Amino acid sequence: MHHLRDVLTLFFIQPLPVFFSAIGLGFMFTEVTLIQKFILFLGNPIYSLAVILAAVLQCAAVFYLIALIALRRFGQPVLQINK
Repeated sequence: MHHLRDVLTLFFIQPLPVFFSAIGLGFMFTEVTLIQKFILFLGNPIYSLAVILAAVLQCAAVFYLIALIALRRFGQPVLQINK
């Protein structure tokens, strides 16, 4: 059975850009869905866009700080990508 890494390198696709592209697409799909829901709640698309973008940026910053604290406490990365 082939590993995903072997299949991706067979087609000259590097796994790291695919990984980060998938994360970016996931963020965008989540943001669009939340913006659509918050338009109904707040009544204005601009307000919902501002609220969702601010919340996503703040959550990303909080999780970054959690990862830094874990790195300092345990001395190893939370997620390690092997090449």
